[in-house]
Amino acid sequence: MKKQDKDVMILDADLGLSNIDILLNLSPRYNIQHVVNSEMTLKDIVVDGPHGIKIIPASSGVQELTALDEFQRLKLLEEFDAYDNATAVADVLLIDTAAGISGNVAFFCIAAQEIVIVTSPEPTAITDAYALIKVLFTRYQEKEFHVIVNSVKSPEEGFEVFKKLSMVTERFLNISLDYFFFFFLG
Repeated sequence: MKKQDKDVMILDADLGLSNIDILLNLSPRYNIQHVVNSEMTLKDIVVDGPHGIKIIPASSGVQELTALDEFQRLKLLEEFDAYDNATAVADVLLIDTAAGISGNVAFFCIAAQEIVIVTSPEPTAITDAYALIKVLFTRYQEKEFHVIVNSVKSPEEGFEVFKKLSMVTERFLNISLDYFFFFFLG
């Protein structure tokens, strides 16, 4: 997206087992734990990543961050509001959650303007994707989901996985999904 002249920020929302810093070869000094503990502001922990992308790093090996309470979640929302008001806000904020259906995952999904479910052809991944969609629909009344299928051998395989997931959600939840197709030239 940066190539499209958009300012992009990524929040590593796998708060207890973050890894975006490792994937991007970054060594952030501070992370989201410092914000949750009111030691720093969001602005203080943002780091520059490749291609001008801003990164909000999480922590790794901090179990208490895997289940934020309501106060901590509100603290994060307040920090994002303060960041928006004090800084030129990003055009796109990507929130990379942990896998699963934890309270943190649900919180970040319902806080997002758009929900993108990323899955793979593995049966367990497809089942997990459906479970997340089901929880977000039944508990939080979310009805719009985009799907990306990664780790595929071809675009056709990705679309087949999407069709299987889509058929199940239409049948049991009466909602339809949108397919995000990405084709990267390597």
